[in-house]
Amino acid sequence: MVPEILYLVGRNRIIVLRIKAAAEGQGKTIIGLMEETSLAYNTVLQLFRGSVSRIDLKTLDASGLALHAQPGDLMSWAPDPDLAGTAEQNASTRAPT
Repeated sequence: MVPEILYLVGRNRIIVLRIKAAAEGQGKTIIGLMEETSLAYNTVLQLFRGSVSRIDLKTLDASGLALHAQPGDLMSWAPDPDLAGTAEQNASTRAPT
């Protein structure tokens, strides 16, 4: 199983990017996805390495078409696992009112 790539987007949620997992699940390499999408090699390489901080709509559209996927199949919001329990911890350390 290919690990998903996580991006911090807010105080308590992240974006989970699954383009690499979707491509590899279909046996597509960086070069293969580059050729199918007409995206630059560096763009696809960054998607596979997880070194992106934003995705252009053109990139998302081309990736979705090549992978036969909707945008929601390629990324989603999720709770930040590093912040799990933070609200409960903060509530338990507050002084009673």
